Amino acid sequence: MGQLKVRFTVEHHNEQNSFTCLDELRQYSYSNSLLSRVTDFEVRIKRAAADEWLRKKLVALTHPFEISLIHKKADSTPSDLTQRA
Repeated sequence: MGQLKVRFTVEHHNEQNSFTCLDELRQYSYSNSLLSRVTDFEVRIKRAAADEWLRKKLVALTHPFEISLIHKKADSTPSDLTQRA
């Protein structure tokens, strides 16, 4: 299979620079700022994905419990609930 070559173009103030690899990017004065922002963005994306995964797992784990609790409350009379409390 062939390789895919990607060229990025970055606008900084009135400059416009293109690069295809990290070594080319490092030639520009703003490269450290850009790389730190990309790294920060990557961390936030991973954290959001982990939070979403955890939320789905918790919903899946607690959903049967909620159904069971609703059935128990529906089957109980008001006096049963006060006696349990």
